[in-house]
Amino acid sequence: MAYLLKDARDRLDDMASDRSKFYPVEQGVDLLVIRNKEREQTYSYVFEPNVVGRDADKKEIKKMIMETRNEVNVSVIAMTGIGGIGKTTLAQLVYNDAEVERYFQLKMWVSGWVSLIAFDMDPIVRKMIESATHRKCENFELEVLQTLLRKEIEGKRYLLVFDDM
Repeated sequence: MAYLLKDARDRLDDMASDRSKFYPVEQGVDLLVIRNKEREQTYSYVFEPNVVGRDADKKEIKKMIMETRNEVNVSVIAMTGIGGIGKTTLAQLVYNDAEVERYFQLKMWVSGWVSLIAFDMDPIVRKMIESATHRKCENFELEVLQTLLRKEIEGKRYLLVFDDM
């Protein structure tokens, strides 16, 4: 489990590094304000009749997540782009699909902004556990959190969606 968290952290670090190439911080911007900025949390539900024109994209994403090779135990699909183009809606459509529901033994939806300045694993792992168990998970150190998470996901095929991170 620790190597999975390390791999996820390394990938997020890489994304943060890429972000700084394309979105440099302007002089005079208070970094603490950026770090503490609250974003609206998303959720996994989407009212499908209101969504039009995403069938091909949904089919492609489903194919990617359900046709992974057995030797690959972790697959990552990144959906990136400017805000408002439907990344969250597409993720919601896939997450709630009946075939996806049957394919994965566990699904977790984690939403919230991760600061690129002060990256902290505790809230991410905590949100993963809460999504998996549907119970609040407070006042534990990272060591306990990662043990609880490992117990939840061990031996299961799971889908983990990080939205707005």
